[in-house]
Amino acid sequence: MMEINGFSLVIPVLNEQSNIKTLIERLILAIPKATDNFEIIFIDDSSSDKTVEKIKYYSKNLPIKVFPKVGKIGKSYSLLEGFDRCSYNIIGMIDGDLQYPPEALPEMIKKVLETNTDIVIGSRKQYGAKKSRLIGTRIVISIYRLLFKMTYDTQSGLKVFKKEILKQIDFSRVTGWTLDFELLHQALQKDYVINSIDILFTERQEGKSKVNPLLVGSEIIYHAIGTKTRRALEPFFSLSKKTLIKQFLNFSIIGLINTFLDIGLFLSLTSYVNFFASHIIIAKAISFSIAATNSFILNRRFTFQHKGKFRQLYLLYLITSTIGLGLNTGALYLAINIIHANLITSLILATTTTLLWNFLINKFVIFTKPILIKNAQINQVKLI
Repeated sequence: MMEINGFSLVIPVLNEQSNIKTLIERLILAIPKATDNFEIIFIDDSSSDKTVEKIKYYSKNLPIKVFPKVGKIGKSYSLLEGFDRCSYNIIGMIDGDLQYPPEALPEMIKKVLETNTDIVIGSRKQYGAKKSRLIGTRIVISIYRLLFKMTYDTQSGLKVFKKEILKQIDFSRVTGWTLDFELLHQALQKDYVINSIDILFTERQEGKSKVNPLLVGSEIIYHAIGTKTRRALEPFFSLSKKTLIKQFLNFSIIGLINTFLDIGLFLSLTSYVNFFASHIIIAKAISFSIAATNSFILNRRFTFQHKGKFRQLYLLYLITSTIGLGLNTGALYLAINIIHANLITSLILATTTTLLWNFLINKFVIFTKPILIKNAQINQVKLI
């Protein structure tokens, strides 16, 4: 479909007959303040009342269209079907229940047209709806901030954005209520500019809400955690198995060598130097530091072939190695005192746990920048 300069507004509806007249009247007064070229596209999700009839009545003389939903159940899928039918280069979305103010659209449209902004969100700073809805919104915002550093009112049903963005977004994992997250999260990753304006979110006056807060909230949270987990594990699947196995074997061999170095230094210090014989903690600190330093140098040079700044990497390496030492001690204690495993089994479990910890932290946290292998650059691996 050829893009034309103008504004397409998509509205998913389900049994909103009591809101259609007022909604359309307010939209027809608001949108022309920003542009004369516009269309309003309703996607009806199998309404059983007179929603469709009312929309068709107004569509006779106004740039309004209504289409029946043909895909999956859920607001996200209604919006996607609506986006596919948009003719203009700027797209908006708003709920059909009049809780979001149509009067905010002109400012949002102008912000996209006249400033360096790709997406504008109607942020619900003023809340005239139930407190339970406000609490739910804040919980979702807090989760997105914690997992993805997104501080927007992501689930706001009022947004305006450039149509071109849709070509860059993968909606294949969208569920019934998670289109908003995928749109904003992926847009941020692709360096699109997102801004917001404050709006008054009001209580529904007519009709019944189709939102089950518990089910919708659970779906949103589950999707967010699943996305974070999947993207954190992506480096495992993007790497060559041979490369990963080779690095793990190198890391294990270097670890074994430096374990013997640590033990040898500790025994030598405590056996041949009287001071260390009576100060074994200091002896252990020295032997561990030397072994850890040697391990760092060897892994940086041979296992990960990393060119990063020595001091920063070394400090981080010492910190994570110390954590690994504590993890080893804790795992050994749990194996002996909680699981009641024998000493050999306990040592194996503790050593394996620590080895995996150290390798994963080194691979995906410390040595994350590009490495050179036979002069061929390998893509950077990032934790999201």
